[in-house]
Amino acid sequence: MPNRSNAKQDLVWFAAQVKPLLRHQILSILLIASSSLMFLLDPLVLKWMVDVVLPSRDGRLLTLAVVGLLIIYACRLGLFSVGRIINFRSIQQLAFGMRLQLLDKINRLSADFHEAMPIGEKLYRVEQDVDQVAQFGSFVPRLLQTLFNLLFVVLAMALLNFRLLFVVVPLLLVGVCIAARYQRRLRMSSEAAQERGGLQSSFLQDHLASVIQVQLLNRESGQTDTFRELAGARMDAVNQRNRVEVFFGTWYMAAIAVGTLAVLGYGGQQVFAGALSIGGLIAFYTYLARLFDPLYSTVDIYAQFTRVQASISRILDITERVPSVRDCAHAVTLPRQNTGAVRLIDVTFAYPMRPPVLSHLTLDIPAGEKIALVGMSGSGKSTIAKLIARLYDAQQGTVQVNGADVQNAKLKSLRANVCLLMQDTILFDRSLNENLLLACPDATNEQLQKALEAVELADLVARLPHGWYARVGARGSRLSGGERQKVALARALLQKPAVLLLDEATSALDAPSEQRILHNLSQHLPSQTIVFISHRISSFYWVDQIVVLHQGVIQEQGTHNELIGKGGMYARLARMGSLSDEPSAPPRESALPPPHLSMRAD
Repeated sequence: MPNRSNAKQDLVWFAAQVKPLLRHQILSILLIASSSLMFLLDPLVLKWMVDVVLPSRDGRLLTLAVVGLLIIYACRLGLFSVGRIINFRSIQQLAFGMRLQLLDKINRLSADFHEAMPIGEKLYRVEQDVDQVAQFGSFVPRLLQTLFNLLFVVLAMALLNFRLLFVVVPLLLVGVCIAARYQRRLRMSSEAAQERGGLQSSFLQDHLASVIQVQLLNRESGQTDTFRELAGARMDAVNQRNRVEVFFGTWYMAAIAVGTLAVLGYGGQQVFAGALSIGGLIAFYTYLARLFDPLYSTVDIYAQFTRVQASISRILDITERVPSVRDCAHAVTLPRQNTGAVRLIDVTFAYPMRPPVLSHLTLDIPAGEKIALVGMSGSGKSTIAKLIARLYDAQQGTVQVNGADVQNAKLKSLRANVCLLMQDTILFDRSLNENLLLACPDATNEQLQKALEAVELADLVARLPHGWYARVGARGSRLSGGERQKVALARALLQKPAVLLLDEATSALDAPSEQRILHNLSQHLPSQTIVFISHRISSFYWVDQIVVLHQGVIQEQGTHNELIGKGGMYARLARMGSLSDEPSAPPRESALPPPHLSMRAD
């Protein structure tokens, strides 16, 4: 996380978040200020009781004083309570707005950010850090009440005895010195506690999402030990933060206690000298006691603010980021088309802190062509797909779709024309129908049915208890791996992109099912360009060209028969896979076997 310690910038950002709610905040401030005025009156009534009412033994005046105090207490509590209700609602609205803003920013950040930052860390910032910042808004009424009380109390004390006030003023100076001394320690302990909390959240996110795999690996105890270390580190950091806050508060209140003794001693001397009445001393002491509350509140608020600063820094670490892949100033909208020509011209690309994956690569894919990318792991196959879909930008060279440089095209229009399916299929915890309609919200039932038939999922829908409306579970957990990939393929068919990129998108299917479904895809998308990436060379019977990659460059290119005849790298890969030299013949639709669904419908 960047080292951000500019408190002024943090306050400016926080003020900008609160600005839309300013009307409610002003109303809350007025109510709280009125409550603080009520806070000022009852010591004066108490002074009047001691100096006038009690010596006169007048029952009516005593009743008047008691009723007056009751009215003051009722008004003070009522005004403050209403102010707090208004403030609480505005704080909830503040948290709501910040979450939307943060999520919108995360949605626009590029793949390098999402691959570098764990899900749990992002979740912690959207939930815990936003809550921490928003909850600080609940301290605003308390801070305002503290300031008003401090102001009114000091004014009342000055009116009662100006000399005694000079005993109180040094308390404020001592408090400022203590706060300045502890500021750095408070901030560092708060940042450490929240960083440890983010690490713990990330671990739990990964662990709970993979707990079945943990069980299969028999690593329950190892994971528990890791969590014990992370949770222990977080506990130590939180304890350290609390320790610093307690020491800060203790020294602060010690200074106030010394000042109180000084006020009582000097005030008693004033009474002996006749410069102050007993009622005046009682009222002054009451004000002094009430001065302690706002002073101690400043300690709590100050400690809370150090936590908020840490959360603000973590939020701004995301909101101030600039996406590495974004629309340029002169970006144009690509029209929706049924086919797409793809060209990579002298492309060089490297992931951060790693050697180049592609080196001066040039590849021409004519519109409507079906090609396969082949090569060992790390040869650059998936990287080519990511560059075409513009998850990343090449450091050198040009990637074009239908003659347009993808870096000059608006991302929304590019991704409407280019569809990338990866091995790890992402489904949402919604109904099957809703997951399919993400690609084409206006799709008819007939279109949905055709798409499912093409990927051999129609029987599954018929078997599911709620058919179209059956929920697929978190990340599609109620479906098998093959079923999830079939749903993703059906979704791609509904989208009808100009360029379809399949990166191991059929890896969970058995070979016969894969061949039938790929044949169906070529029939349903006859004019679309398809780039197929797979380690299963037997799947390449249907493509027009095969491109063999090795260490980021094109090693050879041609049809299956041509490459087998050359006896080069492709032929060696084919032999390694125990494959015949001749590709399997495309199955005829009339000869297709009935769908074999190894899918579960639970």
